[in-house]
Amino acid sequence: MNYTYEITRVDADSKSMDIQYTSPEHGTVLVGARMPWDGETLKDIVKTFSPVRYWAEEVANVVAVAVGESGTIAEEAVEEMPNARTTSKLNLVRWMREIELEADKGNLWAAFKAVLETADENTVEDWQMAVDIDEDDSVFVAIITAIYGVDAPSMITSIFDVGDE
Repeated sequence: MNYTYEITRVDADSKSMDIQYTSPEHGTVLVGARMPWDGETLKDIVKTFSPVRYWAEEVANVVAVAVGESGTIAEEAVEEMPNARTTSKLNLVRWMREIELEADKGNLWAAFKAVLETADENTVEDWQMAVDIDEDDSVFVAIITAIYGVDAPSMITSIFDVGDE
């Protein structure tokens, strides 16, 4: 996601500043941030406080919830829960390259990379450092959900089913 930024206010006494972020697709957001510490660059702070995740959430599909909905949840102990399927990240990427998206939108891996580029620094770092990916990996699930919305759970199952064949 591309955006520009401008420092619109600096308060040296409180070591804070305001950063105005502007995206052609999402408009303008004003964010209060701390000033860079010794050893940091302004660009580091701009990236840390960027509204990219906010903008991504603005366009994400959500599930309707009605006032008054309620229920009871009985969670099992973590030790008793079955383990999610796991595969190497390399296998996962190979499987996603084989899944074509509708209407000449390329393959799932291309779409996955595009969404990952909009993620915050920690999310990107988590993905880069991972060697194996669980079926319920939070980064993987979030990106597939951004692409498929409510159909994400069935798509995740089908992706991992490829490895079971």
